[in-house]
Parts: sequence; structure tokens; C-alpha cells
Amino acid sequence: MKNFNQIYEKIYEQATVDNIEEKRKEYLKQSNKTKLKALIIGGTICIIFAILKLFVLLPFAIIITFFSLFLSGSSSHNSYKKEYKSKIISSLVTNYDEQLYFNGDLQIPRIIYNAAEFEGYDNFYSNDYIHGKIDGIIPIQLGDIRTENEHTDSDGNTTYTTVFRGLFSEATLSKDLFNIIKIRSDKGKLAKLFSGKEQVEMDSQEFEKYFDVFSSDKILAVRILTSDIMNYMIDFKKNNKVNFEITLKNNHMYIRIHCDDMFESSMSKNAIDFDTLHKYYKFLDFMCELNKKIYTVIQEKDI
Repeated sequence: MKNFNQIYEKIYEQATVDNIEEKRKEYLKQSNKTKLKALIIGGTICIIFAILKLFVLLPFAIIITFFSLFLSGSSSHNSYKKEYKSKIISSLVTNYDEQLYFNGDLQIPRIIYNAAEFEGYDNFYSNDYIHGKIDGIIPIQLGDIRTENEHTDSDGNTTYTTVFRGLFSEATLSKDLFNIIKIRSDKGKLAKLFSGKEQVEMDSQEFEKYFDVFSSDKILAVRILTSDIMNYMIDFKKNNKVNFEITLKNNHMYIRIHCDDMFESSMSKNAIDFDTLHKYYKFLDFMCELNKKIYTVIQEKDI
């Protein structure tokens, strides 16, 4: 695996060859032209309705105009989005680790996410699938996930509430723990009073400021969560200001990070915007490195 500057150079070279930035500008130009046409046509219809005093139909004309504007913009963006992911994001992933592969059309299976034993939900969505072996050794799959609850009131009106949105990964460990260790965001002192007997007291007070650890085997949890691993988790949380949770279950490790959709394009930004790609790199790197650290500890210790 390479550092980000090395990866960015490779992405820049590939993007230059494929003229991705020129294509973004062309897509943006086409989108603006189509929007202008839709605005002119919609505006003309509204004026005609006003002249003919067809005020009852005027709201429908306005709605149709805005809907046409939305469709005209989304068509160009979807074309660019697909190319951006197949070229830029695929290059980012493969240059990070040549044993990892990106596919924007595949998804993490729902059953895999459920195995991590996070909170319940009604609806499940996933895309931007990355899979392979970290360093050619650790099997991993990760991708964007969104879950939501669905509620229908007595009048038949349905509302949707996002439960989780972010990045999720599943990796296979070197040994079966025959146990479950759950690392969750800290819920405060009051929550600790009702956490039960399975909460593990860790050696780091700073770690306990951010995380709660639960396991029926407290010695196992302490042995796996070494000071190096705890510090690595703390640093990522503080530097990126995000919440994340981990489940170690038998011979699998699950990580999820609460964040905006990863690996997405923006028509308003350069195709190879440094800060955007650096953010995607940091989140991918954290998941892979944390998996490596825990995988190595479990492999080296008599667990």
C-alpha cells in the first residue's frame, strides 16, 4: 500500500490519459444548456397561462418546470458519476492496494450487515462495493450503507427516518474468538449505570471517554484492544470528528463509520479534487489498517 501523495500522482496520470476533467466540464456545459432550455420552455408556458388567465393551471406549470430542471441536471450528472467511479474511484482503490477492487454497481449483502448486531431498521440500501484481500491476506468487503425506519400513521401517511448512513466493512479474522466483543460510541455516565455486567473497563481513560466496550470475556477484550489499537482509534475519531463502532464476532470483524456517502462525484468540483480524494483515502485506510492491527494481534497471541 502507498501513501496518499503516491496514489494521487497515479490517479492524476490516469485522469489525464482519460481526460476526465475535460469530460466533467463538457457534462456540466451540457447540463447547463439543458437546464436553460427547460427554464425557457417552462417560463414560456407559465407566461401563456398567465396571459390566458388560466391561473388554476399555473401551479402545475411551475411544478413541471422545476421537475424538468431536476431531470435535465440529473441526466448529465449520472453519466459523469458513472465514469467518475469507474475511473477515479477504481484507480484510488486499486492503487491503495492492488488486491482490492471497486464496483459501483454491487452492494454489501444485507445479511452481512445484520450479523454485526447493530440496531434494528426497516429498509436497507447499499452501493459502491469494495472487495479483495488486504495485503493479499485479509479478506474484506466494504461499501456505503444506509438504513432507515418506516412509519405509517393512522391516515396512511408514510415517513422515513435514517437510522444509519455511512461506510461499513466486514473482514475475516485469522482465528475464531468463540465470543462477541462490541465497541460502541460512549453513551455517558448514566448509560453506564444500566449497561449490565458485560461492560469492560479499559486501561485508557481517554479511550473510555469515546467508547464503551462490551463482552462476556473481559480478559479477551483487554488483550485484543492493545494501547496501540486504542490510540489509533482515538486519533482517527478526534482528527476526523466522526463516530464509529466495531463488532468482533467469532472469526469476523465489522466496522461502520457514520459519515456522508463516500466515493461520490461533484459536478462543481474538479474531477481529481485533492481534498475530496484525500478524505476517501483516509476512511478506506482507517478501515484497512484497523483490520490489520486487530488481525495481527489475534494471530500473534494465544487466543
